[in-house]
Amino acid sequence: MALATLAAIGGFSIQENRNLLDANRWIFHTHEVLETCGSLRGHLSDAGIARRLFLQGNTNQSSVFRGAASASLTDLNTLRGLTADNADQQRRLNRLEPIITARLALLDKSIAVHADIKNDEALQRDMTDQSARLLQQFTEGSREFEDAERELLRKRSDLAAESLRKTSRIDILLTLAVFGVIVMAAIALNRELSQRKKAERELATQKSLLQSILDTCADPVVVADRSAKIILRNPAAIRAYGDAQDRISEEVPRILGFYRSDETTHFSYHELPLWRALNGHHVDNLEMCVRPANQVKSRWVLASSGPLLDANANTQGGVVFYRDISDRKILESKLQKYAEQLECANLELQTAKAALECLACVDELTGLHNRRGFLLLADQSLKLARRSRKPFVLVFVDLDGLKQINDTLGHSEGNAAIRDAAMVLMDSFRHSDALGRLGGDEFAILLVDADASSTNIVKERLMAKVEKLNGQADRPYVLSLSVGMLICEASVISTLEELLAKADVLMYDDKKRKRIARNIAAVKSAPKSSGIPT
Repeated sequence: MALATLAAIGGFSIQENRNLLDANRWIFHTHEVLETCGSLRGHLSDAGIARRLFLQGNTNQSSVFRGAASASLTDLNTLRGLTADNADQQRRLNRLEPIITARLALLDKSIAVHADIKNDEALQRDMTDQSARLLQQFTEGSREFEDAERELLRKRSDLAAESLRKTSRIDILLTLAVFGVIVMAAIALNRELSQRKKAERELATQKSLLQSILDTCADPVVVADRSAKIILRNPAAIRAYGDAQDRISEEVPRILGFYRSDETTHFSYHELPLWRALNGHHVDNLEMCVRPANQVKSRWVLASSGPLLDANANTQGGVVFYRDISDRKILESKLQKYAEQLECANLELQTAKAALECLACVDELTGLHNRRGFLLLADQSLKLARRSRKPFVLVFVDLDGLKQINDTLGHSEGNAAIRDAAMVLMDSFRHSDALGRLGGDEFAILLVDADASSTNIVKERLMAKVEKLNGQADRPYVLSLSVGMLICEASVISTLEELLAKADVLMYDDKKRKRIARNIAAVKSAPKSSGIPT
């Protein structure tokens, strides 16, 4: 019953206090409207003064006018927001707004005209008269606006005074009620104290249980208060780190040996998990190397920490847990070593595979690309030529008389002839050209970005190299090459095999011409014949 009565009186008191606060708020609101109206008058006056000073020659007053005009419009918008609850004041403000904007526009026009026309006294006088009329209209309108607001202020002040009287009466009644409640509360408090003692005994029992749990925990646990003083260590923490350090300080990382993962750099005490917990941060599984100054062997731990919060979520301390992972780190090190060994073995396999692939594309006799290697390289060069829209030349070369050399002089001499032909070809073409031995006595070359004129030069260079070799070497035969050169535009769509077939036909045409020339020469004399032993 007493609490209900106190609650009812308190409810009336709260309601009247709210009414008083609302009345005071509206009084303040009305004062703010009046102050904003005064600020508007002042800014309009500043704008007129700035215009007058500008006409007198002070050109800096142009920026002053802009600021005063902008402030006037801001005050106008503020008044519109402040009187949004008063329809009558809104209508009065609507009548004032065109007068204000018209006067500001007139003053702005006066400044602009004077800046362009120096002898504008008559025009400026006319504008001054217009501005004065507008100012008079604004003065009358603003006076009406302020008078209405002052009347509203008087009414609101009367309401606030009445509310204050009611609040005072209710507060007296509330004080008497509170006194009665205090007497009853004292009786109840005595009963509450006895219950609190019982709760404290239960809390002590729970604390004892918690201590027992910490004592049996195998992981080190350390607790500090918000002043960074260590207030609790379980036995595992004392065994691991001792109890000499009573607070977190700059010396803790060095003395206890808290290192980063490189095992050489100490943590700073600001980075310690417990310190971060005292600053309200959580740390999850931070890996740390622990090697105290008096020990040689390192241990590895995962540190997790968090702040201890009170009922209001304020940090009262911090706790950190250390989980020993030394065995796991040893296993990880072994796994890392095995992984590195596996990676080395895999690299060796890849190297061997690359070497085998290279051997598969190289002709063992000449060192040139074999047929497979040439087709792969030439196909890439062909695609490049077509993408860049450049002409290319496919050359087909055949060593003349290889069968006769093999039959009369033996295969070793035939192999030497093939090597000589390969050497001449390598010496005659560019390194960027695709060059390969297709098999037997046949060679192929793909020249990118080459045309008819360049092919003639290449053929002449090739023949000159052959002739020079024949002049230097003392061999029982004359090295002779039949050459077919196929000149292609980038737009050709034939495959590489089709182009090789066409170049082969051109090579055989060259071979026929040379055979006819040798027969004619044989009739006239008996020189060394190409590819035929002497």
